[in-house]
Amino acid sequence: MTNQDGEETDPVEKIPASLVDPYTLIELDLVIEEVLTWVSRYGASLRRKYVPDNPRLNCAALILLRLPQKDEKSGRYIDPLTWEEIAEQFRVPPEAIAAMRRCYGEKCRPCLQTFLRSRGYIDP
Repeated sequence: MTNQDGEETDPVEKIPASLVDPYTLIELDLVIEEVLTWVSRYGASLRRKYVPDNPRLNCAALILLRLPQKDEKSGRYIDPLTWEEIAEQFRVPPEAIAAMRRCYGEKCRPCLQTFLRSRGYIDP
């Protein structure tokens, strides 16, 4: 998917967390649980793919941070961290955001999509 600027967008960004119905929420719980398990099992290979000159910003970390987060009190999903919030959390300068987005789009998203396809969550 591309946005109006021609940049690749994350499919997760298109799903407002507040609009998830209870039936979809159960499915989302399962998908996220499988992604978490996948990242924990294959984290080593995902960590080898990272933002240039910043191995802390690797695909394992970026995929986890871009997942919708579940609010413990309400049980509802909230939007994932923005790129700006991730940059702040990792104490990298704002100019590194473009490199993070590029790394995610070119290295991390394809890995995540391959995994989701293998589980039947997205079409081949």
